[in-house]
Amino acid sequence: MVTEESEILLLPYGRRRMTTRYHGSSVLRMTIGIVYSEDIKYYDFGLGHPFRGDRYANFMRLFQEKVKDFELTEPRYASDEELLLVHDKTYIDFVESASRDIWLPSYSYRFLSGDTPLQPGLGRAARLIAGASLTAGELVWEGRFTHAVGVGGGMHHARRSYGAGFCIYNDVGLCARNLIQKYNLERILILDTDAHAGDGTCEIFYEDPRVLFMDLHQDPHTLYPGTGFAHEIGADNGKGYTANVPMLTLCSRIYPKLIPSFSIFSWALSQKSSAF
Repeated sequence: MVTEESEILLLPYGRRRMTTRYHGSSVLRMTIGIVYSEDIKYYDFGLGHPFRGDRYANFMRLFQEKVKDFELTEPRYASDEELLLVHDKTYIDFVESASRDIWLPSYSYRFLSGDTPLQPGLGRAARLIAGASLTAGELVWEGRFTHAVGVGGGMHHARRSYGAGFCIYNDVGLCARNLIQKYNLERILILDTDAHAGDGTCEIFYEDPRVLFMDLHQDPHTLYPGTGFAHEIGADNGKGYTANVPMLTLCSRIYPKLIPSFSIFSWALSQKSSAF
């Protein structure tokens, strides 16, 4: 039986990641799996917006210059059933309608922040990014790769029924929930190291004891989205399973203090199925 550790790296702008350990049954390959489609370029908020679709091709060119041992895999489009693992149906329906130019301006404020304007085709591209992260998680769990990268993923500002911070569908949450549901995993650690707090991912798992969400980010007093304070530790059954670590400078000093948390959560993993 294979018991190697693995990582699923979900890179939105080249920074966010989710790390996973699993007990698989296949022969592991050391090649990195890159889940990517050129059609991700349609995740583009338009002229004048800081988030443009050419970033993905630019990332792939740089990646290919620096890394030689990898294998490309085509992502799938996330289905309605998969999106419903995290998002409300009314929100999904709105995104699909609005990105087909069936715009309902009186309702838009309910579902989207002003920095996340929908464009024609954006909803479909958001499904492709979500599908890339779903595929990356499955590739690692099933033993095809020890590491997989869902290019474009890490949309950690997307909430259950609200898109913000350039994020429409929360692929990190979808990846975790899919692994829990499809493979009966009992423990998953999501480590978010972006400078901005992952408010959407935090909300999704705030009451879920199966997911330990650890978020290292800049002091929310000084940076969007203004959440992620140390006292936000989860609620109900999930209390204690959210760890927000706001930082100013010399942030490398706090990493050793996180190790006991990793170790405790790892100790609680079951023999049958686990993710870390």
